Amino acid sequence: MPLPTNEIAQIRWALRALDMGKDGEDYLDVVKTALKDGISYVHGQAERNLIEDDLQVSRLNALLVYVVVGLALLMAAVPFVSRSSRPRRSRSSGR
Repeated sequence: MPLPTNEIAQIRWALRALDMGKDGEDYLDVVKTALKDGISYVHGQAERNLIEDDLQVSRLNALLVYVVVGLALLMAAVPFVSRSSRPRRSRSSGR
């Protein structure tokens, strides 16, 4: 799963500013906002993964149907192909 790199960078920036002794209220707001955005990003990523998995299952089900139908058509064609490829006996027998 990809990381929310922008949010992590904002948190690091705000924490460095707090460590240097700058006014904390603005930087705490930046940290809170970045954390909220990061959590939203992670939840959104999880939701996207679920949707992609669901689509993949749908594609695999459709592929299974196509393969089964193709196999059934091939099996139905076997008697016709084997009947037409038999060698024919000649009617005139030399004995």
